[in-house]
Amino acid sequence: MDSTAAYLVSQMATPEGQVTFGFFMGKDTLKDGFTRVTRSAITVAGPLCVASKGVAGAGECFEFTGGSTDVSSEQALSYMNNLIG
Repeated sequence: MDSTAAYLVSQMATPEGQVTFGFFMGKDTLKDGFTRVTRSAITVAGPLCVASKGVAGAGECFEFTGGSTDVSSEQALSYMNNLIG
């Protein structure tokens, strides 16, 4: 457990570590050597898909896990328009 904590704190010294773990830790984690605040995340839904032929979620799915998400893309706008109505 201590090695995991040390690893997570050390990751805050790198830009990649801050992107990956920064949301979950307090802003002074690297300076303090520990985090005073810890957040967690729970995935509660599957892929976000647009409607197709009147069936919700039967169309193309919005792929946001690939790291190259363009929220103004046709796919993203189609999803948002279907979501909002």
